[in-house]
Amino acid sequence: LGLWVGAEFARQSALVFKLLAFGLLFWNALGRLLTNWIHAHGRSDITAKFHLLELPLYLGGLWLLLQTQGINGAAAASLLRMALDTLLLFWFSVRLLTEGRVLFVRRIALLFVIGIGTYLMAEGLVTFTSVLWMRILMVLGIVGGYGLLVWGKLLNVYEKQLLTVIGKRLFHRFGILWESS
Repeated sequence: LGLWVGAEFARQSALVFKLLAFGLLFWNALGRLLTNWIHAHGRSDITAKFHLLELPLYLGGLWLLLQTQGINGAAAASLLRMALDTLLLFWFSVRLLTEGRVLFVRRIALLFVIGIGTYLMAEGLVTFTSVLWMRILMVLGIVGGYGLLVWGKLLNVYEKQLLTVIGKRLFHRFGILWESS
């Protein structure tokens, strides 16, 4: 952020960036999966109803947090709205299931725990150094570890095969050789 907008602005907006990044990369990403799940079951009305429910809560929280915390409060209000939306979508997704409910809940809960743990680890490790290349390496290692955990703990055989096929097609499309072992 400092390279992009300057050191002083980065210092002033670091918390806003962290709150919005966490909200978008974690809560909103998980919420998108759940939204697609609900829409695939023909219930697109549910997301609209949830948004109508969230609107007055968000506006009230936004007003209050803006008054007390300024721009950081606005980012926190947005983060809280994304979290509420995702939790509501999760609640409805579980209700929508007729079978496999326990497995679904376990997988989403594990994804949640791995995601929170990964974020906290990245946040903690990156503060140990101010050297940019070391921070980049740490984040890449953490994201790689997250990917390995998801691959090993969350994906079933079919999902792994599907992602492998998609990966091979993408590598082939962009001219990168993929050697079969």
